[in-house]
Amino acid sequence: MLVVMRKPADFEFLAALGFSRILPPEGSTPQAILASPILTQVERAMMKPVEIYTREGCPYTRALKHKLEHDGLSYVAYDVLKDPTRMQEMLALNGQRREVPTIVWPDRGVEVGFHGT
Repeated sequence: MLVVMRKPADFEFLAALGFSRILPPEGSTPQAILASPILTQVERAMMKPVEIYTREGCPYTRALKHKLEHDGLSYVAYDVLKDPTRMQEMLALNGQRREVPTIVWPDRGVEVGFHGT
């Protein structure tokens, strides 16, 4: 589970619940926390999966999947050419852009395209 700490009381509350790995590096962003070793393998497994809208044979999606697997993040991929309902969902999410991959990050919004980072 990704928890964004906004004030010291958040840390104290989670520490009281028994969380021991809650202190992010100074000045880190939610993206940095997600990719950092602060999240245990169990915490990553409990996260909602990343949703990927793609088409068969997309090299950018292949690279994205490799990165997610390397980072230990789960994902669900939807082929928009095989499923018209998923195509309509993707278009609604990304401003009617017919570009893949369209990525829905848990608690971080929608990103169109993948550039290897």
